[in-house]
Formats: sequence, structure tokens, C-alpha cells
Amino acid sequence: MINNIYSGDSYLYGTTQNQSPYIVDNDNDPSNGMVRYRGDHFEIYDSYNKRWTIYTGNSHTLSFSPRAEEVMRWAEKKMLHEQQEAELCKKYPALQTAKDNYETIKALVQHG
Repeated sequence: MINNIYSGDSYLYGTTQNQSPYIVDNDNDPSNGMVRYRGDHFEIYDSYNKRWTIYTGNSHTLSFSPRAEEVMRWAEKKMLHEQQEAELCKKYPALQTAKDNYETIKALVQHG
């Protein structure tokens, strides 16, 4: 059973949906509302209708924020681009030389 899910930032959030079966109150029958576990689920006894009702419990959903999804899509595109660029640099050594020169000049400009 999950009681709480906390997120330390705005990139992940959770929702909970409670699903409880309706059982008619029946104070004269102590078996009303009994819970049992069967296989992979819980059941609650409804003595008014004389049947066991499957208790689906709560469902919890974890989702990424739209910003986190945007960042992940960008990272995926960036990784693909870098992979393709590396393959081209292997195929064309002059491209690798140009890329190395670009990175050297960029570092000199950025760091003075």
C-alpha cells in the first residue's frame, strides 16, 4: 500500500484515485464489510447482496511535467544528432579536424 509520494521538484508529480465499493450498512450482520485476499486482489463482503465485491483500491499515477518531457525530447534529439555527427566525423576526417578546431576556438573565446 502506498500512503504518500513526494516530489522534490516540479518535474515529477503524482495523482491518486480512490475506488471504494459501495456497501449497504448492515449493523445486524457482523460479516458485512469483511475483507479477504484472493490471489491478486482484495474482496469485501456485502451481506445485503450476499456477495463478495472486488476491491480495486487506489490507483497511483506518476507523470513527468510538460517541461520535463520537453527536456527529455530535446536530449533524445541531441543524442541522435551527436551520434550522427560522430559517424560523419569517422567517415570524413576533415570534418573531425574542423570540429576540433571549432571546439578549440570556442574554448579560447569563452575563457579569454
